[in-house]
Amino acid sequence: MKPKRGVIFICDVMNLLGLKYGAARLLLIKIKESLDKKDSQFITIKEFSKYTGIEEDIVIEFMVA
Repeated sequence: MKPKRGVIFICDVMNLLGLKYGAARLLLIKIKESLDKKDSQFITIKEFSKYTGIEEDIVIEFMVA
């Protein structure tokens, strides 16, 4: 399955992990900090997958359209 986009949003994290908005947002902030990214930069599917240990295919399945 090919994703419609290459980046992860808070709603995707909420859907995938069953987290509430605040917890999902904090996770993305932690990932950005670990990757030394600026607030304005996005997190890719590959980066999210590597950080969480969740396979990219599974992440893509749960992405909100």
